[in-house]
Formats: sequence, C-alpha cells, structure tokens
Amino acid sequence: MMPRSESSVEPDEVQRRLIKAGLIKSRTKIRLEGYPAAYVRQSQARRWNYRVTTGDRVVCHLVAGLALAEIHHQANEFWHARPDLVCQPLLFWESADGTGFLCLEHFDGRSLDALVGSGDMTADKWTETVRRAEALLVQTTRPSTSACFQEEVHKVLAEANSLPGLTPIDAGLLNDLVRPVLLKAANSASPVAQWTNGDFTGGNLLINEKGEIRLIDYEYAQLTHFRSADWLRLAHFSVLPPGLDLEALPELRAARQPAQELHFWVSHLAHLQHVEMENESKDHRSEVIGRLFQAFALATSGGAARAESSLILRALAERQIKSDAVVKQRTEWAGSLERDLQAARVAHDAKTAEALERTTWARQLEAEIAETRVLLDERTRDATERTLWAQTMEADLVQTRTLLAQRSQELDERTKWARAMEADLSRMTSERNAQFTMTRSLEKDLGDARQHFDNLTREHAERTAWAKSLEGELDAAKVKFAELTAAYDERTAWAKTLQQDVQAHAARLLELTAAHEERTAWALDLQRELRVHAARIAELKVLNEALVAKLEAVEVEKSKILRELKVAQYGCLATQRDLLAKEAALRQVMASKLEAQTEAQALTQTGRRLEAAISRAQHDVDRLLLQFNEVQRAAKAEREKAKATLESHRASIDQLEATSARLRAELNRYESSALSRYFARSSKSPSSAPSA
Repeated sequence: MMPRSESSVEPDEVQRRLIKAGLIKSRTKIRLEGYPAAYVRQSQARRWNYRVTTGDRVVCHLVAGLALAEIHHQANEFWHARPDLVCQPLLFWESADGTGFLCLEHFDGRSLDALVGSGDMTADKWTETVRRAEALLVQTTRPSTSACFQEEVHKVLAEANSLPGLTPIDAGLLNDLVRPVLLKAANSASPVAQWTNGDFTGGNLLINEKGEIRLIDYEYAQLTHFRSADWLRLAHFSVLPPGLDLEALPELRAARQPAQELHFWVSHLAHLQHVEMENESKDHRSEVIGRLFQAFALATSGGAARAESSLILRALAERQIKSDAVVKQRTEWAGSLERDLQAARVAHDAKTAEALERTTWARQLEAEIAETRVLLDERTRDATERTLWAQTMEADLVQTRTLLAQRSQELDERTKWARAMEADLSRMTSERNAQFTMTRSLEKDLGDARQHFDNLTREHAERTAWAKSLEGELDAAKVKFAELTAAYDERTAWAKTLQQDVQAHAARLLELTAAHEERTAWALDLQRELRVHAARIAELKVLNEALVAKLEAVEVEKSKILRELKVAQYGCLATQRDLLAKEAALRQVMASKLEAQTEAQALTQTGRRLEAAISRAQHDVDRLLLQFNEVQRAAKAEREKAKATLESHRASIDQLEATSARLRAELNRYESSALSRYFARSSKSPSSAPSA
C-alpha cells in the first residue's frame, strides 16, 4: 500500500486523536505546518513531518508514513534510556491503509548547523555541546555478547545488500571484504553496546536558549557496538564552525579505526536504500562507495587488520586514494588561487581608494585654481587703479602661474597613473575570470574523468571476476572429468573382477553348503551305527597290544583335534574355513574309532580292556558332537557375515581346500582299511558310510 500524500493527511482525524489522548482540549482547532524534506525518498519509504500548533502553542511534532511501528518502538526504548536527550513519544496510531502517525514531544530549539550558518555558534561552544550529547549517550553503555555483535554486523551487511541496483557480484564483494574485518573486531575484545540515533549530525542536535539539548530523528535509533561512528558521521555530514580543528579532537582520532570506518560507510550505504536515486544522489552513492573501499584499503594495509583481500580491489582502492589525494591537492591549489585572488582584490580596493583620495585632492586643487583665477581677475580689474600694487603683485602672479603649471603637470601625471591603474585592474580582472573559467573546466574534466574511471573500474572488476570464475570452473571441470574417467575405468574393472569373484564364491558356497548338509546326515548315521557297534563291542574280552598303541595314537590325535577346536572356537567360530577343518578332524576321529571297533571285532579276546577305552572314546565323541552342533548353530547364524568377509578369506579358503583334500584322502584310506577288516570279521555286515 502506498502512503497517503501530504494533502490527504486529515487534520480533523489528527485533532480527534490528540483530544482523545488529552494532549489538547476539546473543540480546539489545530494547524499542520509541514517541514521541507531533506532529500527525496522512495515512494514506499516516504515520510512527512509537521509541526502541530493551536494558536501560539506548539502541541507536538507529527511524523506520517509507512512502517512507523518499529520506529515508534525504538524511539520509546531510546527515550526510556535517555529522557534528558530524547524527545518523548506522545502518541502513535495507524490508519486503515497502513499509514502510521507518530507524535513526538516538541523541543523549541535550533540545530547546530543552523547556528553555525547564522554565525551564532563558535568552535568551542560547538565542541562543548557535542561532547555533552555524547557523554549522555555513553551513560547508556551496557555489556553485550559476541553473538549480538555479530548479529549487528550481519544486519548492517544485509541492509547494505538490499541497496537498489546492487548486483550479486557487488553483494559478494561487500560480504567477502567487509564482513571479516567487522567480525574480527567482534572477537577482539569484550563487546559493549550503547544507544545512538543512527544519524548523529549537527542538523539533528538541537539546543535552546537555556542551553538544553535534544537529539532528534529516530529512524535508525538502536543499540550499537560501533560507538565511535557518531563522531565520524558528525565530522562528515555537519556544518562545521570556523576555526574548528577536527584533528585536534581526541574523540575523532580514536574513532578513526578500520572497523569503525568500515561500519560507518557500510551503514551509511544501507541508509541510501530509501533514497530516490537522482543525479546528485547517485554522485553521493559513488562517493560513499569510494570512501568504503578507501577505508577497506586502510584496514587491510595497516597492522590493524590482516584479512585476505583481492589484489585487484586493493590496487583500485589505492588508485582511488591517490585520485582523492590529487583532487584534494588541486582543491587546495584552487583555494590558494582563490586566496591570492582575494588578496589581489583587497590590494585593488586599496589602490582604488587611494586613487579616489587623490582624485578628490586633485578636485580640491582645481577648486583652489578656480578661486585663484577669480582672485586674479579681481586683481586685474584693480590693476588699472593700483599700478604700483599691480607691479608688486605681478611677481606673485608669475609665481602663482608657475605653481599652477606645476600643479597642472602633477594633475596630468596622476591622471595618467590613475588610468594605468584602471588598465591594471582590468587586466587583473580578466586574469581572474580566466583562472576561474579554467578552474571550472578542470573541475568538470575531473568529474568526467572520475565518472569514467568509476565506470571502467566497475566494468573491469565485473569482467575480471567473471573471467576468473569461468577459468576456475573450466579447470575444476577438467580435473573432475579426468577423475571421473579414471574412477569409471577403475570401478568398471573392479566391478567385473568383483562380479566374477562373487559368482565363483557363490558357486563355492553352494558346494560347501551341500557338502556340509551331506556330511551332517552322514555324521548322524555314523552316530547311530556307533551306538549299535557299542553293544557288540561289549562282548570283546581281550585287548591286543597293537590296539592299545593305536588307541594311544587316537587319543593323541583326539587331544590335538580338541586343542584345534578350542583355538578355532576362540578365533573364528563362524567362518566356513574353521567349520570345514573341524568337520575333517571329526571325520578323522570317526574313522579312527571305526578302525578301533573293527580291530576290536577281530580281536574278541581283548574286549574287556577295549570296552573301557571305547566308553571313554564314546564319551569324547559325544562331547565333540555337542561342540560340533554348537559350532553348526553358530555357523548358521554367522553365515551371512561369512559371505561378506569371503573376499578377504580367499587365500585362507585355498589353503583350507588343500588341507581338506589331504585329510579327505587320509580319511578315505583309514575308512577303506577299517571297513575291509571289519567286514571280514563281522558276522553281520554294518551299513556302509556315505562317501565324502
């Protein structure tokens, strides 16, 4: 919604609100006297200021415009913090179209700028008034945190980035250059904050006849961590009194720090987002940006800050500093010429006065000569009567004529001299006009050159940044393409190899699974046969010495297998390699036991002694079977994990297969030998064992 125009501000509505708030009496007519705008604002940020009066009494100061609620809140907070410096907010309301109305306490005083302009403010009085206001603001200082400090930095940069016409490149440069310096200041010391109106200038500082002061204009009022920015703004945007030496002010010298300077110019650039960009405003914006880069160059070149900066931008900033120095030098030279011209004017005025004085004296001489001529005529008329006296006076007349001739000659000489002075004055006037014309021409050429330089600088910076970004993206794309090509080739080969290995291991795993299931069934059959043979072995009574030796070897082998099983249980209970090793060992034990049973069947005379040994062997075999079952259950649970680690166990599987083949051959040999002896001597043929 657009704010209403000046003609649409309804005095009746304002009067009704003031009566309701008790600021004026009922049926009191008010009058709105508008203040001229200091600058042209954009339509969505336009403000109107009025002085509300009733007769001879000023009621309040009225501000109208959009988005005044936040300004009212800040002004109210500011007033509570410093009521002896801030005008009290009296009333605030918003209309249906979103226009806000803020009534502030009226202070009958004049600004420092107006007093300096009228010659009613000396340098000492100006300094004393400013220091009084700053002392009151310093009393609002409070401790803060680094987070609040950083929040203020991000806020002012965000407001500066919203400046109309600012491109993403400009915003990136602003963030990359200014943000590190300001954030370094946020982390350098214990942060404190104080109140400021955000526009501390001589035009906003009022003083009345009693010496009371007020600080007005609260659009940018806030708690700030950059307290010295008030002095910088005061020095740059105020009318300074004659005889004031800014360099002699210790507050201003302390304020000229890199972070303070950068924050001041960035915040001022952010304030320009509400200004309508006309020719004068654009020139001011260009000057502010130049000042900003100059402050950045000083911040990064001195010992106060060592932030990473762009070489091109640093060179441009240094060139801007040199250009400003040249302009300053030429301005001083023009001022010197102006002072010389003023001195020439003073000398010319003195000569003119002297010429006038001498002209008056010459006229007096002419009057005296006229009187002398009258007297001469009178004496001539008396000469006829007084001959003797005339002869005496003749000599006087000759002398008078001689003196008159001398005076006439002097008058001619002085007239010539006056004309020569007039010619010199004309020549000096012509020279002054020529110098003035040349100065104006130089100023115009300098302005054109500065504008052209700024345009070239921006265009060069943009194209350089664009070219560098394109070059960087091209190099990165080349490197990334090469990496992706190599990775693609490598992963393609790896994927093919992995696919082959997975297929081989899957086939191997299926084979091992089938073999495991077959061997499990065979072990169960063997266990049942062992129980049948145990009943038959009870009839054996005689122990053969050879069988004892064989049983001892079996016990040794069994102990070895048990130790291997324990090591396998603690090492890797779930791997297929250990499962196959334990299964082969168990089959060897089974084969040894079967051989022992066959020998016992053949040697029935040694049955008693063999019965006890077989019972112990049966107990050990049962225990081994229990362990085997536990291993089998653990193997089923860990089978999926074994698949994942199958790649790393390829070498171990190959070695295991070799060992398994060797054990399988030995087991087959033992089985063949034992079964041949067993079937030869047994009365009843036992069921044959399945092949491995």
